[in-house]
Amino acid sequence: MASAAPTPPGRPDAARTGDGDAGLQRLWNGLRQFAWPSEFRIRPERFAAEFATDAVVDAAGPAGPDDKLFVELGNVLHSARSNLKQMAASGIKGKAFSRLENRLKHLERTLAEYDVQVSDLAGTPYDPRSLDFEPLGPKEPRPGVERDTILECTKALVVRAGVVLQAAVGFVVCPEDGESSAAETGDQR
Repeated sequence: MASAAPTPPGRPDAARTGDGDAGLQRLWNGLRQFAWPSEFRIRPERFAAEFATDAVVDAAGPAGPDDKLFVELGNVLHSARSNLKQMAASGIKGKAFSRLENRLKHLERTLAEYDVQVSDLAGTPYDPRSLDFEPLGPKEPRPGVERDTILECTKALVVRAGVVLQAAVGFVVCPEDGESSAAETGDQR
């Protein structure tokens, strides 16, 4: 009877976490640490061990640890993308900007490997019958708008293998007169 080789400390693997996504978990933990100044960041071996025990506990839940993790990563990616756009619009460039941009590209590639798409629906037509968007509040009338349109998303649409894990959430604008066509509202007259 052969025994498995011992796992080095600080490196979760499939046997310890209960799934095969240890690399994705380490990526999430690493990105999560950037929210804090370097002197307050946790050393990698400490947060990797902490996260490995959480994955086993979450496995009993209805959505499984992968889905929850993908939704959280999607929200982080959406937020970071919008911050990056604001930085670029403000003319802020430099080494930190480039590093953040490269990390986001790496996160996008990693999510694509797991067949996860993160979409910002801002600027797309709003369909009240759609299950992939939840409006926040009533529609806001705007001059120059021809049809109901999603203005801004506070949460991105996260889809894995064709299944919606999280519907996008945001604000909708409508034509100034408040009347939209029957096709857009779903009314059949």
